[in-house]
Amino acid sequence: MDSQLPPLEYLFDCSINSLQDLGLKMYDLAAQSEKQARVEHQQALTYRGIADICTFLANHRSDIIDLAKLVVDGKQRLLKFREPEEFDVRRIA
Repeated sequence: MDSQLPPLEYLFDCSINSLQDLGLKMYDLAAQSEKQARVEHQQALTYRGIADICTFLANHRSDIIDLAKLVVDGKQRLLKFREPEEFDVRRIA
């Protein structure tokens, strides 16, 4: 449906019932649009999270693999990762 306001002549000449129907239809469309926006926002957050994981793994995969090899080879008993502040992670908000 067109998102522009109908001509003023129509709004002044149409019945109260028509105005009420149009108003209800617009509230319904607004609610549907807001719901879709929330869904798309959640999807964008999901994509951002996946991108952050990929970036982290691209920057630190060799460290993670080296650490896992130490555990598998029995040279280290637990996986111990560096503290987050030790990583050079830059994020653009």
